[in-house]
Amino acid sequence: MNGKHIITAVLALFLPFGAQLAAQTYGSDRYNVSAYANYGYNTSWKNYGGLDVRGFLPLAKHFEMIANAEMLTSGVFSASVTARPKFKLPVGEIFIDGTVNARSLFRYSTAELVLAASAGYRMDYISVQAGLFYRGIFDTGKSSGGSYVGEKPIDAVYRVAFNVRPISSRWNVGGGITNFDEYEYERMWQPMFFIDGHYDLNDRLTVLSCIKVKQAGMFHQIVSFYGIDVKCGVSYRF
Repeated sequence: MNGKHIITAVLALFLPFGAQLAAQTYGSDRYNVSAYANYGYNTSWKNYGGLDVRGFLPLAKHFEMIANAEMLTSGVFSASVTARPKFKLPVGEIFIDGTVNARSLFRYSTAELVLAASAGYRMDYISVQAGLFYRGIFDTGKSSGGSYVGEKPIDAVYRVAFNVRPISSRWNVGGGITNFDEYEYERMWQPMFFIDGHYDLNDRLTVLSCIKVKQAGMFHQIVSFYGIDVKCGVSYRF
């Protein structure tokens, strides 16, 4: 089985899972599904749009699953699943993320598979997360026969985020710095900056938004040196 078949199989597994589950809402104890409309621009793909579906499923008091799937008009299809044990502390909460992330970039006849593990701590106003990831690159072009290259060495992931209000607030605004999100993993010296927010319309329905900026630089795995990504969506709690 070549790299193209492997990535196709992984995406086929994740996409239905992401559609049935549901937004990465830390601290929630209810099933949650969200959908975003996506607009972005970068130096590789220029203008693009897309659809982002996310899922959150609390399976037990100390364990939850998160699934994500994204389709972009630039020919990029991504999916990920995260398993998260979590433990309450007198102040805040610690959690451990284990993630499998797959992306297919048809324009470049390339696909990638990421395995990541990290630990984090969050309170009402700030959260921090750090860990490691490994990425395998598949050349899915017909002439390559599905060749595979693993990046070495293993790289680091990190995320520092803040909120202006407690997590349980009806509305909130926050932001931070990271080198990964639900679909992209950058090398540790290539940070992304983001601002996000939400507003609860009622007990079940929430409006969501996020703006992400990727700095200019070199050595991106898939070169898109500078980019901005805007997402607006809604979330429904069961």
